[in-house]
Amino acid sequence: MFRKKTVRKLIVEILILGEEVLIESFHFPRYPDDPDDIPFLLCAGNGEATHIITYDKHFEDLNNYYDFKICKPLAFLFELRSELERSEHRPRES
Repeated sequence: MFRKKTVRKLIVEILILGEEVLIESFHFPRYPDDPDDIPFLLCAGNGEATHIITYDKHFEDLNNYYDFKICKPLAFLFELRSELERSEHRPRES
């Protein structure tokens, strides 16, 4: 179980890093099987997200229909690590 102090710190970090997303477009290349997933797709699409990170199986069939990638947390972490390693080997611009 998480301690209250740890949970509060996490919430503060989310509030600092998060940003409000104005929903201007309601277009779906493909509707999700679960209507509860619609707000997440709207936020990701309108907020120009690069990823939706989830264990929700309803998202698995949607991966090829959107500009963002839908993946599980571990796959995202591997992708992030790989991207960070590639960026460390790129020559820095002066």
